[in-house]
Amino acid sequence: MELRRVQREVSAARQVLALSWHGSQGDFIAADDDFLRVAEIPDRSKLLADLESSPAVQRANGMRLRTEQELRLARAEGVVDPTLSLGVRRDEDADDHALVAEISVPLPLFDRNRGAIAAVRSRLDKAREEENAARLDLERKVVRGWSKLDSAYDEVVSLHDEVIPAAEETFEGIRYGYQAGKFGLLDVLDAEQSLFAAKSLKIDALLAYHRAVLELERLLGRNVPTSVQYLNFSKYEDK
Repeated sequence: MELRRVQREVSAARQVLALSWHGSQGDFIAADDDFLRVAEIPDRSKLLADLESSPAVQRANGMRLRTEQELRLARAEGVVDPTLSLGVRRDEDADDHALVAEISVPLPLFDRNRGAIAAVRSRLDKAREEENAARLDLERKVVRGWSKLDSAYDEVVSLHDEVIPAAEETFEGIRYGYQAGKFGLLDVLDAEQSLFAAKSLKIDALLAYHRAVLELERLLGRNVPTSVQYLNFSKYEDK
């Protein structure tokens, strides 16, 4: 029943996701990565070293640059342009023609586009504040995401290296003792249930690990740098 419930949830999630690009559920392919393979997590400083390439910061940066261009345009519109005119004038006394050039410069006594410049400056201040806020918000989210990843990784390794081997050893010892008449069937079932619970916890920890990696990659807009050394637990799993 639990398996069928999860399968229905997966099917519904695929349909909802496909609607975002007007596709169908048939557009999906199976993931080719190994769920049981995890990599040592990177240092937090490496993730925080370059936040400028993240989608959130890039979006805020683009708004600031666009507002700066609007400010330059408003200032340019406030600059008075001189007017140059050329003409030919006839000198009746000398019976000759002369080329006449005239330059006129309006006097901007009242309006030099100051209102528009002030409005754009206000928007620019807001854009700069939003850019700084986006950077700080992203930094907080990355720190929280890294903490989740670090916790999930430690839990996976601890369960695999310590908890599950101890539960397996206990189960085998009690089962052997049951065969020798030293333990009852309930003791065997309790030990087996503890072993299954430990393996279930490891699956949950693996899921938390991969979700944390995906969340960090979504925030940063790039792959999370990981160690080339992988811990592949698949070869230790029961078939």
